[in-house]
Amino acid sequence: MEFGNPLKGVKVVELSTYAAAPAAARILADWGAEVIKIEGPAPDPIRGYSVSMGMPNTREESPIHQFENANKKGIALNLKSPAGMEALHKLIESADVFISNTRLQSLTKLGLDYETLHAKYPKLVWAHVSGLGSEGPEASKPGFDITAFWSRSGALLDVTQPGYAPNNSPSGAGDHTLSLGLAAGILGALFKQRNTGEGERVSVSLLGTATWAYAMMVLSTQYGDEYPKSRTEPNHPLMSSYRCKDGEWFMLTVIEYGRFYETVCKVLGLEHLIDDARYNTLEEVKKRRPEMVKMMDDAFASQDLQYWVDQFTANDVPCERIRHFADVHKDPQGWANGNLTKFKFESGRETVIPCSPIQFSTNVAPPCERAPHFGEHNAEVLSALGYTDAEIEEMFNSGAIFADKTPALV
Repeated sequence: MEFGNPLKGVKVVELSTYAAAPAAARILADWGAEVIKIEGPAPDPIRGYSVSMGMPNTREESPIHQFENANKKGIALNLKSPAGMEALHKLIESADVFISNTRLQSLTKLGLDYETLHAKYPKLVWAHVSGLGSEGPEASKPGFDITAFWSRSGALLDVTQPGYAPNNSPSGAGDHTLSLGLAAGILGALFKQRNTGEGERVSVSLLGTATWAYAMMVLSTQYGDEYPKSRTEPNHPLMSSYRCKDGEWFMLTVIEYGRFYETVCKVLGLEHLIDDARYNTLEEVKKRRPEMVKMMDDAFASQDLQYWVDQFTANDVPCERIRHFADVHKDPQGWANGNLTKFKFESGRETVIPCSPIQFSTNVAPPCERAPHFGEHNAEVLSALGYTDAEIEEMFNSGAIFADKTPALV
């Protein structure tokens, strides 16, 4: 089986760095679009990010860069050069989509803002990523996953235990959540483009994405729901984590308290609580959550994790073992559904790379071609635009384009 290519024939020009916008462009590339990534005189800083997380960062092996930029072509243009800017405009003129996370004031100075490009190329879908949105007093403020998504949304502080320091944010999780929304917005705009011949502006911010992602808590806190919450005072005791005899953790996730209460009591050996009016309704148990959690703690501590997984699964009670990031690349369920793929770097090392999660027709992983080296496809891309070999050589000699090189660590 082969992965479907619903965006075959769509051309995307990407002028972006780091993670959120490049990840969205990678999704489009996974779906068959031709994505041309543009870098400037300095390579995308994401090329050097792997080393900060304990991974190699060489020309032959840079896992984070590979993840964000698989399946793309790459060129290196000097946009301060007239010839470089002319080449960019030729690319955009031939494209269906332009994606950037460059700050709006900089795009405006370059003449790459929506209004300017829409006037020149009316069919173009113009897609932009920002930290805090395009309006408001902080619109020009730089925004990253850790600041605009995690810190601003409440997630860093309110998912800890009360009194604890803020969590360390998971790297890129907000960026990659945003990338799905941006890809969806671009598809909506492409639908309009196909029907009307008109392009559209698509804007997604990290703050807006976080506000959407944490919407339930944004709502509940307006009604007196308080965060952070102690593990002993969850929404209700059937929706909390419990430590098992072997020290491993189990997550019970019962949304319908009344429906599953009796079953949970039987599995845990707490049959004496089935008819206890202090605990058998959601309204009453919320008044004495720590008491119920303590009894369940004691029950879970009597058996190892696998025992509880087997028992609750057999009774069709929603649950999961709590795993580590290091477990995910070995998960057979992920492999069965095309969520993971193997990639062999030029260094010779084989690594498991996560795949974009949306699939078409089959549950196979999309292709994972090598991310482009810096300026690797200069000649190929420019030749397709009609440049001769002599013109490409002159652009290189004048500094309008840059040759492939090994970027310094950043």
